[in-house]
Amino acid sequence: MDPHEGDLVVFNLKGIRTDGEVLKRMGMRLRVQHGGGSCWAEVREIVEIKPKDSTAATAVTASPPQAPPPPASPSKVWAHC
Repeated sequence: MDPHEGDLVVFNLKGIRTDGEVLKRMGMRLRVQHGGGSCWAEVREIVEIKPKDSTAATAVTASPPQAPPPPASPSKVWAHC
């Protein structure tokens, strides 16, 4: 396997399979960002390189967040003065 910057990977973090994105590569070491932060990992710890198309498809099908509803009545900010 030959992971590059920007690749989505599955790697072993303290014996636990973890998903992450390669931020930087320096020789046989990788800086990987995962759900709990980022860490350095060896290339030999990479279990799988995920295809980039799988995340693009889920991003397109996700619905955008909805705006909060407007307030029911206007608030009186200066009522106590």
